[in-house]
Parts: sequence; C-alpha cells; structure tokens
Amino acid sequence: MKLKKLKLPKIKLPKIKLHKNDTPKIKKYKINKEKLQRKLPLAIGILLIIVILVIFPNTLSRYASSGNSNTSINVAYSLLDVVNIEGETIADNVALTNIEPNGEYQNYIFEVRNYKDIVDATNKTTRKRINVRMQYNVEITVTTNLPITYYIDVDTHDGQSYTSNRVQPYLITNHGTCSDTAGDSIKEGLYCDSDNTYFYKFSYPTTNNLLTMYYGSDQADRYTIHYSLASSANTVQYQDIIELLSIKIYAQQYAQPK
Repeated sequence: MKLKKLKLPKIKLPKIKLHKNDTPKIKKYKINKEKLQRKLPLAIGILLIIVILVIFPNTLSRYASSGNSNTSINVAYSLLDVVNIEGETIADNVALTNIEPNGEYQNYIFEVRNYKDIVDATNKTTRKRINVRMQYNVEITVTTNLPITYYIDVDTHDGQSYTSNRVQPYLITNHGTCSDTAGDSIKEGLYCDSDNTYFYKFSYPTTNNLLTMYYGSDQADRYTIHYSLASSANTVQYQDIIELLSIKIYAQQYAQPK
C-alpha cells in the first residue's frame, strides 16, 4: 500500500510596515557647561585623594595614631598635702584646746608639701610626689572668742622667711565695729561673716603672688602659728570656750606667664 505525500499549505506572514511615528528616536543630550565647571574641581579633588591614599599609605601612617580604650592612662598627681608636725593630715579646722592663761607663747606647726605618704592595707608606705608644678597660697583664719595674741612665721623650701605682725583680734572686736563682710577679698585683717561673727585672717604670700612647688624633688614649706592667751583670761567667763583655727590652701596647676 502506497502512502500519499501530504502537502502542507504555505502560510504567508503579513508584512509589517513601519510608520514614521514608530521609528525609534535617538535622544540628544546637551552638555551644561556651567554645571560641569562647578563639579569639575570636586571631581579632581576626590581623584587626587584616591591617588594619594593609594600611592602614599606609609607616609600618612607616620602622622596618624590610634587609641585603645583599654590602654591605661597616667594621670598627673597634683595634690599638695597639709600636715601638722606629727605628720597627720589637717582637715581644715583645728581646735586650740590646751591653752594656758599665762601669757606664754605656744606653737602650732604645719607644712605644705609637694608629696604625700600613702599607707596601704598591708601597712606599706608609698610616697607620691606631684607630677606638675603647683602654685598656692595659705589663709589662716582664727575666731575671736578669747584674748589670744597671734603671729605666724613662714619658712619656705627655697629660703624665703616671713614673720607677721602680732595681733589680738579679741581686743580689736571690743574696741570697734567690723564693716568688712568680704572675707575672701582681704589678705590680712578683721572681717565679719553674714551672721556678724568676727574673724581675723592671716595670708601668705601677703601680695597677689603665689608660691610655687616643683616636682623634681621633695619640698615642704613650714608655717608656725604662735599663740598666747593673756593671763587676765584666768576667770570664769572664759571657761569652756574654744578658739577655732582654720587653714585653707588655694592651689592650682602652674600657669605659664603670658
């Protein structure tokens, strides 16, 4: 049996005609010269930075440093220690309780030092000295409860010596009024606080200059407060009265002169 060949009909595809409106358009971009001129320096600068970072990384590293928050930091020790003659640190106020009304002078001695001896839990003593130059001045303030005569001697580590005038603040308050309430503004003399309480102040240095402590060696300035209770105070009215003495140190890190 013979198989007949099948002829498939020919399929003609319709022709697609392009219309004028279907022609793809090529967009034309105009160069904005003004914008180009503004952005060109920025582009050049960025390019130069990239070139420098690529070519000179080792050179830049010499001028840069990095920090680590875990690194220990050394802090300058700048505390001036104020101690009495027994080496005990003074805490501002001193009570003069052992005063005999015999007219004889007694002494209270203290030192301002650029070092401090610290005793740890194992009873080991370590001396710490300031790491910076310090400037300071001392103010010694006394109450006027008893007829006591005062004066101070100062001997500094660099050979300076000073002796103040002898004064009896108690006598001054009984023979005059005090109108100066600006206690911190006077270097030496009688003044009153806001409660009209009388005080007398000594200061050293007596001028606006400050004493300087250096960190190269152990240094100490010695202050001697001489006080004498008049023999006429041997009466009942002066019993159980305490005279207070306040020592204040105003210190600051050394400032270079302009």
